[in-house]
Amino acid sequence: MSEGDNQQNVSNNLENNTGSGEREGLSAQENERRMKDLTKSDKDTKKMLKRREKDFKSAEKHLSKAEKQVEAEAKANKKVDKTAKAQLKASEKKTAAEAKLNKANANSESAKQGLGQAKETHVKRKSELENMTHEREKARSERTKVEREIGSVKPTA
Repeated sequence: MSEGDNQQNVSNNLENNTGSGEREGLSAQENERRMKDLTKSDKDTKKMLKRREKDFKSAEKHLSKAEKQVEAEAKANKKVDKTAKAQLKASEKKTAAEAKLNKANANSESAKQGLGQAKETHVKRKSELENMTHEREKARSERTKVEREIGSVKPTA
């Protein structure tokens, strides 16, 4: 809107609101002063409107930044949740692996004890076998000696 259009609108508003200045008894100077006041008020309103638009745009920009930040925080929270779940799964797997290791260690200890008992049994049986072998050789030797003695004695008829 041009300055001339503005003044015309102000004049029209003034006439519509108050009627003609002469009917009210206002002088031309008073009308001119009112016209200037209205023009100044119109300019002030335009300035205020521009400031409000600027403030609005600034607020929109801040709102957009805040929305982006909220989205980024939501993504970060999702990543944190995902990481926490992964850590929980890893912890569960570690616990399961430790349980398997403990079971394997217990089985190993049991096997060691069984092996120790088997070795003891083996040593005992080996000793028994050696004793039996020695007894058998001793008995053979005794039998051979007796057979020789019997063989050297002639049967009497």
